[in-house]
Amino acid sequence: MTLEEKERYLVLRNLKDAVLLIEESPDFSKLIPEVGCNIGMAIPGAKSYEDVAAVEGRIVKYRIRAVPVGCVEFGASKHVSNIILSALRQNPEIRAAINVKYSEKVLAACREMKLGISSFDRAEEPENASTMDWGTAEAIKKYGSVPKVIYDEGGTGKEPMIRLLGTNAIEVAKLAVELAEKLQ
Repeated sequence: MTLEEKERYLVLRNLKDAVLLIEESPDFSKLIPEVGCNIGMAIPGAKSYEDVAAVEGRIVKYRIRAVPVGCVEFGASKHVSNIILSALRQNPEIRAAINVKYSEKVLAACREMKLGISSFDRAEEPENASTMDWGTAEAIKKYGSVPKVIYDEGGTGKEPMIRLLGTNAIEVAKLAVELAEKLQ
């Protein structure tokens, strides 16, 4: 087994465990945005979305539970990959992200948890830029390093969103579950 194969295996295992944490949380479904949620993790030194694993078809709310629609696999989400790859360029330790529903209550809980927070404004996005790549880089630049939380307040036809970033998928899943529990 090559080192890259080993890293890919470890990422898939970490991500599967993270998805299980989310599925088992009685509170997490409160954080699922209308567009669904996804969680992803990159191999060390990831260069493209093919190096980032995520849940194929996202995680959705079914009744009161969070349910993954598809399997965990590499190249499953360009959206979450762009966030991770952008953060990775600034800090190679940050290899995972999850998107959750935006609200003032959720942001207040993030502040209460003393998480570093930054944001970007979709209205300032240059033409022909990937929103997630540009927005993540913009929020990191504003913050001075990679924060735990990056949000935007949406735009025309775009749902406002919060993204939690961390070193691995289990870390961001635990953070998201803890955040959901604070929203009682």
